Amino acid sequence: EPLPTVRLASQVLAHKLGIQTAEVTEETHAHQLIANAETAYDANHYADITPRVAGFIREVKVDLGQAVKQGDVLCVIDSAGVSAAKAQYISSNAALKLAQATAERTQSLARSGAVAGKAELEVLTALNQAQTSVMDAEQKLRNLGFGDPELAQILKAKDTRNLLSVVAPIAGTVVLRHAVKGEAIQPTTQLFAVADSA
Repeated sequence: EPLPTVRLASQVLAHKLGIQTAEVTEETHAHQLIANAETAYDANHYADITPRVAGFIREVKVDLGQAVKQGDVLCVIDSAGVSAAKAQYISSNAALKLAQATAERTQSLARSGAVAGKAELEVLTALNQAQTSVMDAEQKLRNLGFGDPELAQILKAKDTRNLLSVVAPIAGTVVLRHAVKGEAIQPTTQLFAVADSA
């Protein structure tokens, strides 16, 4: 809504109040503000990249300022922890297959009365433990960034190699690089930072 109009009783009253009038003119002002500031990347388009495992950097594939796509390999880690996690996954899957075969055979014998109910309960307990071991081993590998295709390949090829590829979680530019070939690293070591400033 428009503001109300205020009228004074006289020019003398306006003068007493210190109100002055002037014609409207156009002027150029060059205002300048000096202050401390900090610049930062948009947190929604920025990623700190850590290896999630202890080991040594075997190979560095990108450099500072390089553009990368999501999923590009930034470096390769040599880690005994990766090999141990793969071996656990392979052995737990083998144990699960054995437990499943044993459970099927025992349940068949239990139905015919050839074995006691206690024996059936024991093999079912062993089957549950084997399933839990597989889930635990699988989760360890998923935490390291292995997906379904990689997990299937590990079982198929019985792959226990100790190499882990560290990949870019987002597309952008490498704005920080601490990775050096041969360097010993921990799971929380910051190797790279990628920012999408587009």
